[in-house]
Amino acid sequence: ERFETDLARVPLAQQRFERLYSQVDAAELGLTVETFRDENLEARLRRTLWGYPNVKIIPEPFSRSELASELKAAQTSPTQAPRNLNEKKAAQKSAIEWLSLMATGELAGFDVKPAEPELRAALRSNELAPAAITAVAHFGSAEVQQDLLSLALTAGRPLPLRSQSANATILNIRNHGRLITKSLIDVLAEQSITEPDAGLRAKLLTLKGILAYSAKEYVESLKEYQPPLVPPPPAKDPDKGGAKEPGDEKRPPS
Repeated sequence: ERFETDLARVPLAQQRFERLYSQVDAAELGLTVETFRDENLEARLRRTLWGYPNVKIIPEPFSRSELASELKAAQTSPTQAPRNLNEKKAAQKSAIEWLSLMATGELAGFDVKPAEPELRAALRSNELAPAAITAVAHFGSAEVQQDLLSLALTAGRPLPLRSQSANATILNIRNHGRLITKSLIDVLAEQSITEPDAGLRAKLLTLKGILAYSAKEYVESLKEYQPPLVPPPPAKDPDKGGAKEPGDEKRPPS
């Protein structure tokens, strides 16, 4: 007790002692670690204090051995074991799909706006993005518009996702106005020309017309437009129609 009192007077010495003490393994030194917990007393206190949510019962300070025993107990319990990665992905997908229903109004009565950062983060996952795109398209923030357009412009992402995101960007701009930064518009203007897929290129050109519209450039493009020459239809061969005998036109029907 005197040692702890003296340490408390010198914070730097106490920090050094706690660091060294945390590295000591009692089992390696052959020391017996005892616990002084009274589980019956803890149970009675919990029953007595259950109506006081701000009161928490701390049996004793956690030591390294105590923490290790708690972790072992948690691992032996199936409910406390770490979740399987596939289960986590399935739960994430289900959550995003439910949030999407709430955002679109199919599941009414919920405010999904606080979940916007999580839904925008889901755009980075190919599995979660379809539902996330549907959800965030209803939010009117600049971050949402830029994330949707960025997804549409990312060449490494699946083409259906990029096409869906381009459509959602057009819808979001029509509902909430233009909120895209100039640097991203410059990338759009360039990629709307170089995009190899014709369907997506048409949507990018639509976005370019909405975001990078210039009346002067539009007039100049009309001046330089040269419509393609349409060839005349081929002449009909009179022989293919069959020769008519003289007087057939005037012959009354039989």
